[in-house]
Amino acid sequence: MSQRSALRRFDPTADLWGDIDPSLLEGARGEIPVFPVHIFPTEWRQWVQDTAASAGAPADYVGQGLLACVAAVVGAGVIAEVRPGWREPTILWQALVGAPSSGKSPALGAARRLLDPIEADLRAGDDERLLVHQTKVEQARLLSDKWKEECETAFDSGAPPPIKPAEAVFDDHFVPRQIVVSDATIEALVDVVSGSSCGIVLWRDELTAWLCNLSRYSNGSDRPHYLEAWAAASVTVNRKSRSGPLHLPRFPVSIIGTIQPDRLADALEGADDGLAVRFLFSWPDPPPYRSILEQPVARDEEARSRLKRIAGIAGTSEQPRVLQLSAEALAELNTFL
Repeated sequence: MSQRSALRRFDPTADLWGDIDPSLLEGARGEIPVFPVHIFPTEWRQWVQDTAASAGAPADYVGQGLLACVAAVVGAGVIAEVRPGWREPTILWQALVGAPSSGKSPALGAARRLLDPIEADLRAGDDERLLVHQTKVEQARLLSDKWKEECETAFDSGAPPPIKPAEAVFDDHFVPRQIVVSDATIEALVDVVSGSSCGIVLWRDELTAWLCNLSRYSNGSDRPHYLEAWAAASVTVNRKSRSGPLHLPRFPVSIIGTIQPDRLADALEGADDGLAVRFLFSWPDPPPYRSILEQPVARDEEARSRLKRIAGIAGTSEQPRVLQLSAEALAELNTFL
């Protein structure tokens, strides 16, 4: 429901205009909970606060971006065990809500830059992987040609044709390694995830178009796949350009992006399948003014090094690292359940 339609709610029984919902008015949303920046370790807390002050953005946005970075580098490679039988992958869907010039894009940009060296390290092995891929393609071609010749010989002699070797069928595309995707079809995402050990993050500066397309123009065909991605569940996608469907036992895709308040309701319109509630929304108040002369400089190099160390502890989607929640974390979680 848009703000305008909400403000014009009409009560036909009283023949009067309905009361204005003050929570929908700018500056009258009630008290906004303070972002719990204290949950971060000291070094990360300082980086979040300094980056927010430098970007003129709320700490909420920067903190969300940092969490997205962690989800990008560990994904389904780290599993949180809440209790026996309840395990969750590190997959996050996040939406930064705010008006234009509220600091959403600068906050996300600062977090996104932390991932650049990690992606660069991943791509360092792409040349060797490409040579292996090209070798498999050529091997498949030669085996296929040989099999065709053997079939012709068998046909001429009246013998049964030989079975085509499995190695003669190889039509996979080469997919460079990456952990951040800005836009892609489900088929393309499946390809990218197939070359990733832990999963990926769909990182969009603007979520509205993607959400609207998912809700209205894809005929619902993509929504089930994304719902599976949130849980890092299995997925099977029929590919037009390939000989058969591609099945992944794990399809971990995190999502982060921004959206304006007046576009939120329209963007989330669609089937009541729980897609909207999977997002962690953040809509903070603007930060207090701070002179450019007083803005601190965030220590990005140290932050990158810490993020690399976090990436180093992750397992893979097939063999994840399982972390059990501490008693303190369980007590904190219990307050929300």
